[in-house]
Amino acid sequence: MAKHKSDSSLEEIKLKIKEIPISHIVRNYIKLQPQGENFIGLCPFHADSHPSLHVNDRKGMFRCFACSTGGDAITFVEKFTSLPFLDAIKEIARIVGLAFDDLFGKKKIDQKSELALSLLQSSSTLYRNFAKSGKYPAFSEFQKRRKLTSVTTEKFELGFAPNANTFLDSLQGNTKAIVIAKEIGLIREGLKDRNAHNQAYDTFRDRIVFPIKDIYGTVVGFSSRATKEYQKAKYMNSNESFIFNKRNILYGLNFAKRSIRECDSVILVEGHMDLITLHQYGFENSVALMGVALSERTIGTLKYLTNNFILGLDSDPAGRLAMERLNSTLLQHKIIPKFIEFYPFKDPDEFLNQGQGLNAAILLQQKIKDAKSLMDDMIEKMIPKVLPSIPEQKIALLEKVMRLLAPLGNEIAATERIINASRSIGIQAPPVQILEIYQKKYLPTTSSADTTHAYVGKSQSTALPVSTPASVQIPILANKLSKAERSLLQEIILHPECLQHEQLPEILEYVENNEVNRLIRWLKKIQDEILESEYVTTIINYLSKENFCLEIRELIGNLLFQFKQNSDTSQEKALEEKIVHKLVIDLKVRLKKESLSRKRKALLEQQKSCQQQEDALPIISELMRIDKELGLIKKI
Repeated sequence: MAKHKSDSSLEEIKLKIKEIPISHIVRNYIKLQPQGENFIGLCPFHADSHPSLHVNDRKGMFRCFACSTGGDAITFVEKFTSLPFLDAIKEIARIVGLAFDDLFGKKKIDQKSELALSLLQSSSTLYRNFAKSGKYPAFSEFQKRRKLTSVTTEKFELGFAPNANTFLDSLQGNTKAIVIAKEIGLIREGLKDRNAHNQAYDTFRDRIVFPIKDIYGTVVGFSSRATKEYQKAKYMNSNESFIFNKRNILYGLNFAKRSIRECDSVILVEGHMDLITLHQYGFENSVALMGVALSERTIGTLKYLTNNFILGLDSDPAGRLAMERLNSTLLQHKIIPKFIEFYPFKDPDEFLNQGQGLNAAILLQQKIKDAKSLMDDMIEKMIPKVLPSIPEQKIALLEKVMRLLAPLGNEIAATERIINASRSIGIQAPPVQILEIYQKKYLPTTSSADTTHAYVGKSQSTALPVSTPASVQIPILANKLSKAERSLLQEIILHPECLQHEQLPEILEYVENNEVNRLIRWLKKIQDEILESEYVTTIINYLSKENFCLEIRELIGNLLFQFKQNSDTSQEKALEEKIVHKLVIDLKVRLKKESLSRKRKALLEQQKSCQQQEDALPIISELMRIDKELGLIKKI
């Protein structure tokens, strides 16, 4: 079957990237200095005070000897920038001058867009220069009043637009540029009067200017704040245009993306100043909404970085309503957001600046740590302290809870809360009956066959390594690398002899991570075809081609960086066989123990939800069997 053009083009650009010395790419992000056959530098992926990152051009790989991350150039850029895989490749292409768009059969950016972006950048530079000049007290007063440091104003490139046609004048009558500037909202037309024709003028005048950048740091628009009381619009933003679509932009994401991944959480706020102040006080995993809604695109971008969302919108009725709307949207994406309140202050900016700075920052850190889900807070507020005594009123209360949780569908996060709410309200009906009502009324497309065990988690199709009675349903946990799976990969990569062990097929039955399973089976299949001198490059190319997850590419990259060819002496090979056997048996025991322990934990959670003893009996029986197996493993 012929490859799709985009597939072959992607492979082509990957190969071109591999031809470029990796140090040429990495040095765009960190300083490198030569050391033997390597280059070394401070690792950007942990608090490195001594150069721990080694970059090897011959291998085309990097490795940190402190935090044990590694991989090729694409892995480095993907991890450093927190960009998705394809966007990381695009970023490298931009750095090294490869025509990424051309390879995908796309035209270069059209001249109109190119000119628009150029005008936006030049206007941003112009406004920033005015702000730095010191000639405009309005900007200095704003900076002082809002307690902004010079580092912060420089980071966000805050500017000032004077009360004059400074930007229009800079275009020097360039008709084409003026037409585009009008279309993207940098220039406006004056109203006709009896004595004059329409006259163009700068949109932003006597205003503090906030450049709005996309995830790559390109200026795509502006927000601005009035500095005079007579100005009718306190806030004024760029027009929606072919360049600027505010629903698809999160203010500050270009700065926050790395911190979001490191913190594994994102704080969503309303205003630009909220975002800027949070960053100034160290909460760099914050982004600001452009409006009060999230588009599918922005949710997808944030979900790539984290699943932990914290809502920090204004602590007033309007802010609460906006958070509840966002909560409903995020629930549809199976995200359960937490929230923080700033009362008696209105927002994060007031909380930090009027709440005594560093002390307020410490308090805010604790608030974030203690944050609870907005959904639970809403449910708590729905249920009154004095419960109704009439059954119909109790049911009506529970149905409000069901409506709130409906976007989650049959997820255990929804069904567990429905059961708990029913108990709090005082409804005595069994959980199965309650969930049948929830399903029929609010989840019409879900089959009734799923209802019985919905509140304890639905079984997945992935087969468990130990047989399970049909009456016991086991929810499969997240498909992340376990400790034993990481160890298995380490031994297989560093000691490929393990691939020939007779017990390897049995071991793979205990591996629940699909990518680990797929990689090892591929290695076993092609082991005899790989020349030892090509071992490292073959695996790296396969990982890149098949788009394995970043976690696996980091781990394998770290291992391959230290891979050394084995000796060919028969004595060492005989010794190696004994070691291999011990390694394989040990891994088998560890993987089986992990699998049984995961299964045991899931069953214990299921047991808590059982309302009647007969429902719990098969679970108890299965737990006893697992405990017996775990006991036998400990004796090995």
